[in-house]
Amino acid sequence: NHLFGWPVAIILAFTTLQLLNLTLYSFSNVRVTTIDSVVFFLIKITTTFIWTSEFILLCHRVTEEGKKITELIYDVRKHIAKSRPEERKELYELTETIAENLPEFSAAGFFAIKKSNFLRMLETTANFLIVVLQFSIAYKKKQEK
Repeated sequence: NHLFGWPVAIILAFTTLQLLNLTLYSFSNVRVTTIDSVVFFLIKITTTFIWTSEFILLCHRVTEEGKKITELIYDVRKHIAKSRPEERKELYELTETIAENLPEFSAAGFFAIKKSNFLRMLETTANFLIVVLQFSIAYKKKQEK
């Protein structure tokens, strides 16, 4: 987290801004063919949004696997009641160590990287789309007068 925190924060910010930029571009008055627009959008979305989404999902999966390992060790602790006291003590120490050091990824300490970040990027884009639509409608009405 200390090594990759800022690059992760910058990548997430860049991806969000790229989505907003693509949204704004789709409402601009640039004269291009439909095929050119589709190709442009596919390339841009592939190079930014899909890879960032995959990164977010990978971080989330690692965190979930850490939780599963902790649950498995708790289950093992339940079933070793008949073992030697030294083994039980070591297993309890292992459980505490794993529970205290579960993996968690953050973007420079600002927020934890979870699946909800993916939805937040889409939410930001949807809100921006609503604002752009409102301004676009107002601009067209002004042009008609």
